[in-house]
Amino acid sequence: MTILEDAIFSLTDFQNSDAEIIFLPEEDGVRTPEIWNRGDYALLSETQMRNQMELFLSAREMAYPIIEEWLKSRKPVVPEDNRTEADDRQQVLRLDPPSRE
Repeated sequence: MTILEDAIFSLTDFQNSDAEIIFLPEEDGVRTPEIWNRGDYALLSETQMRNQMELFLSAREMAYPIIEEWLKSRKPVVPEDNRTEADDRQQVLRLDPPSRE
């Protein structure tokens, strides 16, 4: 099982469809296409898939504070008395962790 198999190719219209997934990784400033076709890799079992999702969710949770600090380091905070109309129009990206309900 993969996320694509579970989410897309399990639908009746796509069950026997071909698929081509194109990645564009960047190395030394150059993007080179890497193409995967459906069936190129063995599918994960349901247990393996669950373990991978738990690993992803855990890593995402740990990444939130790291990304927040990185964003703060890239954009200086403008004191309220020095703010301009342009500062007020800028969008702010907030990375609050998802709630655990």
